[in-house]
Order: sequence, then structure tokens, then C-alpha cells
Amino acid sequence: MIVVFGASYAKDWPVAEIAGLKVVNAGVGGNETRDMLERYERDVLALAPRYVLIWGFINDYTRMPAEKHPQVAALIEQRITQMVDLATARNVRVVLATEVTMPAATSWSGAVMASIYSTLGRTGYADRINKQVMNSNQWLQKFAAERQLPVLDLQGALAPEGFYRERRFSLPDGSHLNSAAYAALNLYVDTQKGLFSK
Repeated sequence: MIVVFGASYAKDWPVAEIAGLKVVNAGVGGNETRDMLERYERDVLALAPRYVLIWGFINDYTRMPAEKHPQVAALIEQRITQMVDLATARNVRVVLATEVTMPAATSWSGAVMASIYSTLGRTGYADRINKQVMNSNQWLQKFAAERQLPVLDLQGALAPEGFYRERRFSLPDGSHLNSAAYAALNLYVDTQKGLFSK
């Protein structure tokens, strides 16, 4: 069994199995990493899965002002480390997933505002959040390498150009993932099924 654990991106992922292993979805919309850590024992460890796939921390950044993002980054690292340690102590294998960035402005007004911010030398909302997500993804990759943990690069699957998630993978709200995004993730994960063994 694989437990997919995270917030709304994880919750809405319609995947029934990965590499022949049953998937239990333990995503909860709106969760931050503090919420995930609080329910980790009940929703993951108590199930004694073979794997936990930990995916999600963007809400930590979207809920806090920019000046607090350095502290937020440190807390994300601390909480993910705790989740990995707790799983390892219970012989649950961990797979980490990179977080997915926001798309560039999808509306006319959003594009205008982004242009104005750029002209003024300021950073727009999506750019500000994406910068933090990318930084935390870099930490995640480094941490995984140090711990010899596999990583699913979900950001790379939905943002092949790098910084912005492709617009075609977003719902009209410009935040949540659509069915095309999940179809792309399923195709990507199928190419990475060697990370999971029965």
C-alpha cells in the first residue's frame, strides 16, 4: 500500500494504484505542513503502509506574508524531516515529491498587474510564491539525496520550462490542478514506477 499524503493537490489526485500497489489517498484540502504533521500518525503511520508519498507545502507560503517566508521555509524543512524520521522508525518507506508552482497570470487583469509590478521592480504574487516553492524544492532534492530517498519531480512534469506550471494544467482559479494535470502526473509516475517495489 502507498499512502499519498498532502493537501488539495494530493487530495484531488485520482490514482488508484502505483506500480501495482494500492493507493490510499490521505490528502486534505487547505492543509499546511503543520496540519499534515499533526495528523501524520492517524492518517499515515497507523495504516502501516509500505510507502508514504509526501507531497505538498505551497499553502505554508500562500498563507503567510512575504517577510515571514524565510521562517516558513525553515519550518517546512523541519516538519518534512520529522515526517521522514517518523516513517523510517516505523519501517515505512518514504518517497518525496517536489511541490508544483503556480502558473503565470491567466487573466488579462492579472497579466496587466504582473507587467506593472515588473515595471516598478516589484515581484508579483505568483512569482513571489513560486520563488519560495522552487527554493524549497531545491532543499527537498538535496535532503532526499542525503537520506538516499527517491523523489518524484512533479514540478518537472507540469512545468517543463522550469518556473511556471503550464497554464493548461490549471483550473480557472489559477491555483488547483485540472484533469489534464493529473493525467500528465499519472503518465510521469508510470515512468518512475521503479521507485516502488512490492
